Amino acid sequence: MVTQRQRRFGSTMLLVLALLGAFSATAAAAAEPAATPTLTGSFTLVDDGQTITYQASGFRQHEWIATWFTLPDQSVMNGPNFRADERGATPIDIRIPRNSVSGDWALTVYGLEGKLPLVARFTVTGVDPPPVPAAPLVAPTAGPAGSTFRFTVGGLEEWEIVSYWITAPDSTIAYALPATLMVGRYGVATLDWTPPAGSMAGRYVVTIQGLSSHVARAVPFEVQR
Repeated sequence: MVTQRQRRFGSTMLLVLALLGAFSATAAAAAEPAATPTLTGSFTLVDDGQTITYQASGFRQHEWIATWFTLPDQSVMNGPNFRADERGATPIDIRIPRNSVSGDWALTVYGLEGKLPLVARFTVTGVDPPPVPAAPLVAPTAGPAGSTFRFTVGGLEEWEIVSYWITAPDSTIAYALPATLMVGRYGVATLDWTPPAGSMAGRYVVTIQGLSSHVARAVPFEVQR
């Protein structure tokens, strides 16, 4: 029997694998030609709890498609997975969770074979952001490409494995690693990241998520010119 935790773990791992593919270099094209993926539909204002529907087309036959949301604080929340039909198309029906935070959201639709992200943007009318808890630490808070940033977050399970990904100023994924870091004692995780030369300047966010607890921590920092 597949448990609820196993289902959540599988969904999280598919998201992480999609994020990892999104930042990596494009793989060699498949032998058969494929149309350019498109996402049809337009939403400007969305209520929390509302279901939004887009039509995805141009994907490869029976291709798996991952989705995720980029929230107003640039943290990432995984969405449901879809599979294209024999024509490379599928409706994307996603319900915005109840009591979602108000602000500008982005939905990314990503084919695991074609590796081309499609992004739809809209504004959610929900609840005000909760009070910010004790902030995770980043040092330095700003620096040029080539600087090493150290992130420290708490509130995770002791010794659990975490994944992390880094969202660039344009909401694309600059870097991602699945299941590569173990939380230390007291539920504290520390990691270092050095943006390579030529990295886009602006506000970045590293999201660190426990694969057992499903707790996610987002830490903003700035890459300067």
